Amino acid sequence: MLVVVTVAAYLPVRYCDFVNYDDTGYVTVNGRVQNGLNVDNVKWAFTTFSAANWHPLTWISHMADMHFFGLNPAAHHLSSVFFHCINVLLLFLVLRRMTGAVWKSAVVAALFALHPQNVESVAWISERKNLLSTLFWLATMWSYVSYARMPSVRRYLEVVVMMTLGLMAKPMLVTLPFVLLLLDFWPLGRVQAWPPGEVVVGTGEPARYASPRPIAVLLLEKVPLLALSLASALITLRAQENGQAIASLSAVPLAVRLENVVMSYALYLYRMVWPVRLAIIYPFRLQGMAASQVAVSAAVLILITAWAVWQLRRQPYLAVGWFWFLGTLVPVIGLVQIGMQANADRYVYVPLIGVFIALAWAIGDWVERFPQTRSVVAAATVACLLLLGLRTRDQIRYWHDSKALFNHAIDEVNDNFVAYNNLGQTVEIEGHYDQAYALYAKALQIKPNILYSSTLFNVGSLKLTEKKYSEAVSYFEDALRYPEGIRSTLITQQTLGAAYQAEHDYKHAEEHFREVMRLAPERAGNTRLNLAIMLAMQERYADAIVLYRENLAVSEEPWTYFLLATAQEKAGDFVEAEKSLRSAIRLKPDNPEYQKELQKVISRKAAKASVPPGD
Repeated sequence: MLVVVTVAAYLPVRYCDFVNYDDTGYVTVNGRVQNGLNVDNVKWAFTTFSAANWHPLTWISHMADMHFFGLNPAAHHLSSVFFHCINVLLLFLVLRRMTGAVWKSAVVAALFALHPQNVESVAWISERKNLLSTLFWLATMWSYVSYARMPSVRRYLEVVVMMTLGLMAKPMLVTLPFVLLLLDFWPLGRVQAWPPGEVVVGTGEPARYASPRPIAVLLLEKVPLLALSLASALITLRAQENGQAIASLSAVPLAVRLENVVMSYALYLYRMVWPVRLAIIYPFRLQGMAASQVAVSAAVLILITAWAVWQLRRQPYLAVGWFWFLGTLVPVIGLVQIGMQANADRYVYVPLIGVFIALAWAIGDWVERFPQTRSVVAAATVACLLLLGLRTRDQIRYWHDSKALFNHAIDEVNDNFVAYNNLGQTVEIEGHYDQAYALYAKALQIKPNILYSSTLFNVGSLKLTEKKYSEAVSYFEDALRYPEGIRSTLITQQTLGAAYQAEHDYKHAEEHFREVMRLAPERAGNTRLNLAIMLAMQERYADAIVLYRENLAVSEEPWTYFLLATAQEKAGDFVEAEKSLRSAIRLKPDNPEYQKELQKVISRKAAKASVPPGD
């Protein structure tokens, strides 16, 4: 039944398209992903920081979809629904295994399956990483239950392997050791309470688990898992710094971040209870929030926390569920500001499970105390799940395409400058330049500050498309003044160089191309190639040859060998030109252009050799 209701709620996604928000980088314009599964692409998945993340299993998942289904959006969406169904089943089975409570576990799984806040994680193809990481999160919990019942090295290694795989899909699992410690309190009953000898067991089957242990022993037991979390956090930090995704404290002050943290926790709870006006993006606002709203939100969080702690002995599931919610949101709550969102529905895919557990067990306890209310509670639960399922189906229709998605975000969130910007990109792709300019202007009017330079870049790119080079240069220069912008400085520098090149201002073009090479030499292959071509056009063959060779040292590409041979030939070095062409032919033997050029070089080399010295 859980699978049936999940599929019924999410089946409309088969009519949805890719969207131009991350789906481009993850699938539709990612050459590696579009080439499907092969050894080179799998190696790339494990070594790249593309998309400002290290998540090789996520890349491999997208490659597998492309390998079997091509660019068929329905198939990609249904793959995500499949993973969501697996997660729903795993959640149910893990909770039932830990507690023995069938219906409470089923209610938690059903809430997880049908809640509209999870639509973003399932209907957005780019969020495959969320679905995959959660699958391994729940698999880790399953392995941990086996370990708790009968500790052994083999069972602990299973936990380590499952968590490692989850971290390779998305680093959200960095808080999982904390959640496992919560489960030691309840329902596993593995913690020796204070005073010694008293055991916190809650409901379930504690007798089937190993005898309770001191908290210090259980903490020591988590050290290898914490080491995994630390390693993942460091890798993620490196990847996000490499992708310039982290906002500095000068751009987003700590006080503003803390206000946003408090408000976000409260908003997640509010949307859980009343899931309306959901949108793909809730933009971060530097102006901060009203003091009264922050105060009320903080008071609500403090009161719930106090109540959960007070009820720790009588109702331990309240504290476990609540601290699950608070703790698992820490990596994405905004203390480290990533991107333009103040908060995001996709971030609660795992955290809300904790609240659902607390609610299901609290309602179950109520029914046990007042059995005469069983029928009413059951009917109310079914009605609630039905409404959530209908609301989920309604929310899915806004994911039909990019225009529907961003128009909806504009309607639901006031002054949504990110949605205006992305809608502008959408209509620009369709060739409606006047509409695009109007939408970009609206975005800049709302948010002309240093946190959002993407629109400046987009206007510059549109000017470049229209061959208004001097205007394009002006916008790109403005974008570079705001390095915390969502657009990478490298991309802006590279495109600015292209704008100068189009104006035949080769001096400034070279400056910006070389700046890209200085900032990120390992990622500057295309820029280095463009600069080499530009230098060859200026008959600076020696400089061009150096750059071609630098690119070939990183990756042997037949086209680069061909360009190198062309530069060597024009510089009069026919011997080296022949060697380069033979290398190009070795990599791509069926290219007639390479064969033709080789014969030409051989002829010119022979002609040069036949000329007497001094002539």
